[in-house]
Amino acid sequence: MKQWVTGSGYVVHQVMGGAWNVYALAHEEDMLLIDTGRRYRWNTLHNRIENLRFRSSPRALILTHTHFDHAENAARLKAAYPLKLIVHRSEEDFLKAGDSPLANGTILPTRLLMCFVKGLVQSRFRYQGVQADFVVDGRLDLDPFGFEAGCSGLTP
Repeated sequence: MKQWVTGSGYVVHQVMGGAWNVYALAHEEDMLLIDTGRRYRWNTLHNRIENLRFRSSPRALILTHTHFDHAENAARLKAAYPLKLIVHRSEEDFLKAGDSPLANGTILPTRLLMCFVKGLVQSRFRYQGVQADFVVDGRLDLDPFGFEAGCSGLTP
C-alpha cells in the first residue's frame, strides 16, 4: 500500500489502487475512508482496513460520488464499522436507492449509443442502497471526525 505524510502529520494510505481507488486518511487514533471500490473486492478492502487500524475503527466514510465503483461497499462498511457515512446532497437519493445513473453522453455518437443500451445495462450498475448520516451542501468540516480541515457545510 502506498502512503504519504502531509506537513500537518496526516497520513494518506492508498488502500485500493487501480481503476477503483480507496483512500484512508489517518491522524493519531482517528481514521476516515474515502470511497469504497467494487463489491467483488470486499475481502481485500476489509483486510486492508483492518491492517490499518491502530487504535480505532474508521470514524467516517466520505463518498466523492455514488457511482457503483465508488459506493458499492458503502452499506457493508457501515455495517462493519461504527462510521458515519457522508455524501453530497445531490447524491443522497442515488445512495439511498443504490442507483448508479449512467451518463447520457456528451457527443452525438455516445448519446446515440446510450439511447440504445442504457436501459439494457442500467441494472448491472445497481448496488445495495444505504442511508447517509451526514449530507454536505457545500464544503465539509472534518473537525467532528478528528481532522482540522475543511469548513462549514456539514448537516446531519
